[in-house]
Amino acid sequence: MVYKKEVKRKVFLLILVLSFNLNCFAQKEGQVFCEGDETESYFSLLSANKIVYWYDTYYIEKKVGTKTINNKEYIEYSQTWEEGYVAKLFLRQEQGRTYQYEECCTEDTLRFDDNFTINDKWKTADKLVEYQVLETNVALKTPVCNYKNLIKIKYNSKDAFFEFYYLKGFGYVGASVDGKLISCVSAELLPKKDN
Repeated sequence: MVYKKEVKRKVFLLILVLSFNLNCFAQKEGQVFCEGDETESYFSLLSANKIVYWYDTYYIEKKVGTKTINNKEYIEYSQTWEEGYVAKLFLRQEQGRTYQYEECCTEDTLRFDDNFTINDKWKTADKLVEYQVLETNVALKTPVCNYKNLIKIKYNSKDAFFEFYYLKGFGYVGASVDGKLISCVSAELLPKKDN
């Protein structure tokens, strides 16, 4: 009898800790990690630390703060890869559009426009990548969440093709190639799989 009570107490504590952890990584207070916010954009720039798994590695994305570049204010994110490399990402929003600062170019890359519809296409500032909205109201199952109501965007370059998935009020949640999941987000590190 004492053993059953101890097991129940441990299970309760585990559930409590997990729900606390998932809420800690929400975009805004009260939001659960696997849920979005229908009132926000698919390319939300709200605060969230998240772990992005990409094939067999990962990076931790954190909001660093803001930075002014060419008289425009950007939100700065750091992406610290498993091997230690740190990439910087600078994003800003203006009139329903999300832009990314590109060191290569005099203009920003348009990353998303809230007015995009299915089949809309656009290119990066350097013209090396083309994006296209493929579908809306898409579902995606990852090891962490079962998402619904996503937008699916094709990334197409000379060297690669991906399908990116975004959740309103959260942003990027995963990627696939030919229907096979290659990337997902998590609030915490997942156990490594043996090959």
